[in-house]
Amino acid sequence: MTTAPETKADDGWGVESSEPWPEIKIEDVPEGPSWAEAPGFGDPVAADGQDPPMEFVNGGQRQQLGGQQLGTDGAPKKKKKNKKKKKTGGPTGFEEYTIEGPITKEQAEAELGLYDPSKPFTERIEICIQRYRQRRKWDEWRLQVFETYLNLGGISTGQKMFVGADPKKFEDMDAEEIATMTATDFVHRPDEDWDVDFAWVVRGLLSWRVPHVLCYNTDEKLALSCNVIKNFLGYVAYHNVCPEHAASIKEAIAICDTADLELGLCKMVSNALPGNFHLALSTLNGGSFAGIVREDFGDAERWDKDIRTTRKAGMTKATAQDVFRAALAQVGTPHERAEGLLAFVRSSEFMSLEVTEIVLPEQVDEDEGKEGYFLGNERLGKLKLRTWNPDEPDEPIPNPEVVEFWLEKSILQSCFLKMHIDCKVYTLNTGMKFFDTTTAVTCSFFLRIDPPNASPDDNDSVEEFD
Repeated sequence: MTTAPETKADDGWGVESSEPWPEIKIEDVPEGPSWAEAPGFGDPVAADGQDPPMEFVNGGQRQQLGGQQLGTDGAPKKKKKNKKKKKTGGPTGFEEYTIEGPITKEQAEAELGLYDPSKPFTERIEICIQRYRQRRKWDEWRLQVFETYLNLGGISTGQKMFVGADPKKFEDMDAEEIATMTATDFVHRPDEDWDVDFAWVVRGLLSWRVPHVLCYNTDEKLALSCNVIKNFLGYVAYHNVCPEHAASIKEAIAICDTADLELGLCKMVSNALPGNFHLALSTLNGGSFAGIVREDFGDAERWDKDIRTTRKAGMTKATAQDVFRAALAQVGTPHERAEGLLAFVRSSEFMSLEVTEIVLPEQVDEDEGKEGYFLGNERLGKLKLRTWNPDEPDEPIPNPEVVEFWLEKSILQSCFLKMHIDCKVYTLNTGMKFFDTTTAVTCSFFLRIDPPNASPDDNDSVEEFD
């Protein structure tokens, strides 16, 4: 037995006490778990395998360790159910190799009734558009392209006829009746007869409306536009909506494939023109690039994030003279070399041209650039074109004028036959021609059309771009 000393002690609450501590007998301490197994240390486990029912109050709620949460009234607290997160993403129906899956016999019979060839084309295409919309996931860009295409083809989009209608009203209707009542797209029915031409509408959309009216000028949006129209045409062909127009649909799909390639190349050429050589000629001969860069600031560059390319915004007169001399040494005729920097502008005119031939420069010699050659200049090739009328693109011009330009190899590599270039052309007294400004670079299948219901006052009408 031990006895505590009779000294003042702290009672655990910061208060000193003069009373002696009570006597403690070691044999009176009951046997039990060690300190590591006692409640509050480590991971205690009760005899029944459950966590000890220790309680404490936290923020007005009574809780029990290792057990169920209790409210202030002692009743068990209900657990909140985790809300299921909505699934995002998934297929849209516009994937590159998307195909329609097999259909049941009932679905096939229903479609035979929906797209019966004895029905008017206008009725069949309205039902087709409605069902196609329901089977695709749309974003704002795809929807804009698709509705522009419909509007260009004489199909207007409006509000549903039976918004908020009782679903029970549709229980006794077949698929055709439901599609008709819920349709949002309607074909204009003018007094005169119209020709149905899928290829003609696709030409006008992808060569004119998309790049020049909607102003889609990135690779992603141009490819998206081609994909949306090709996807729809594939749906029309697969479901045999209008077999009498199968040839036109096939031609329209081929135009989508051509546009997917040519639209990107047109953008690249438009951004690259006029090129270093023509920029130098414009600077030396009072063109639109003359005087843009002050002599004491050097050459200026502009970075365009949308087209992701570096373009020359101007050139000093000294640099322009070096570029011109180097070009004359490479491709100039004896007369052009003799005139040199004394050459002057004889005429200028705006021209619409069509590419007829592309002549890439010959292989560069190993010694080229070491002597008598401006190291910063690019090898030049030749681009041959003829005059062309964009207002009647399918009508050849009698006795067209043929013109030739020297251009950098990097630009020629992006050109293709029947590419169209609208530009202002200067002609020197030596006969050499050069681009000054370029207003449009368009596809081989270019066709400028407006919606049939467009008014002259519309902002996107043809007159706004003349």
